Amino acid sequence: MALLSESGHGKNVGNFGSLLISIEVLGDNYNPPRTDLNLKNLKHLFAQAKSSLQGVTLALRVYAATVDAREKAWEGLEPLANRILSLRREAFIDEEEANSIESLVKDLKGHRVLTDFAATREKIKFNIPLSSPSYEKRLDSFNQLISLISENSICNTPEQKLLITSLNTIFENLKTKNTSIKLAEAALNTARRNRNAILYTPGTGLLDIAKEVKLYIEGSLTPASPQYFQILTTDFFS
Repeated sequence: MALLSESGHGKNVGNFGSLLISIEVLGDNYNPPRTDLNLKNLKHLFAQAKSSLQGVTLALRVYAATVDAREKAWEGLEPLANRILSLRREAFIDEEEANSIESLVKDLKGHRVLTDFAATREKIKFNIPLSSPSYEKRLDSFNQLISLISENSICNTPEQKLLITSLNTIFENLKTKNTSIKLAEAALNTARRNRNAILYTPGTGLLDIAKEVKLYIEGSLTPASPQYFQILTTDFFS
């Protein structure tokens, strides 16, 4: 399933809907011996499939929005990181502490990978992993940095103490956004698993049911029927 884009799953469901239209045209000529292939059950399966797609779409929107919000939150840290480096140069601290601060600031900055919300959505849409720095590592570096500059002479004026307060507030905000990402990702994975179960479970999934319908049509109709080729040429992707 990982090779299919979100639109690929949608095409499978849409094609199943086309299959149902052709079956309805047949009327009483469609009378399969299996209960799970009757029109009522096919319509129920189609409704479930459409609902599962809607669930994924909603989860995608929430996940993409949380990813985008986190990216924007990290964007504003560059000036603060540079300010901390300036304080390091101004303060009388030993070389080891200075190097530690510089290293943590470098970890904190990371590098921006996603360009905008549309890019985020496009990557998620096609199940492409969001290549980005480890935000857990960056958060840990941020926390260490706050502790380090709070405990030494780099922070000894009211303006600098205000900076520490601001950094703590920003840290908590970023931590919350990381949690939101995890929750949204879990919801998206659950929605995708539900969709995949409805569409691709062997024997009972939409794709296998569509194959069984085709086999029945192939054996019960003749090529003289317009629906014969309409149904048998309806494509599905796995």
